[in-house]
Amino acid sequence: GIVEEGAQGMATLDTAIGRLTGRGGAGLARGDLATIFVRPEALGLCAPGATPDFSAEVVSAAFEGNLTLVFLRASNGQPMTMSVGRGAQIGALAPGTPVGLTFPGAEALVLPVRQSA
Repeated sequence: GIVEEGAQGMATLDTAIGRLTGRGGAGLARGDLATIFVRPEALGLCAPGATPDFSAEVVSAAFEGNLTLVFLRASNGQPMTMSVGRGAQIGALAPGTPVGLTFPGAEALVLPVRQSA
């Protein structure tokens, strides 16, 4: 996405799936092309009635014992993975189910495209 604004160590990107905010990496400037990295365990299902950061569709899920990996596809086709702990209430996440997702901005990192993670 494109860096729209940055303040207090955070950067907001205008992306194909919406405006997303994360911790700003070194060297970011308004107008830069950047990528936002969100770890699978930082993604969560949006609470009912709350506004999601973005939406995706469930592709599949795999129970791994202590967690469930939920494989998703964002509206722009971008694949992503959400990791959900064993005790989490996630309901029925059948393939094709649309879900609203959220993440704490402090748990995401925005880096200029010219940098590697």
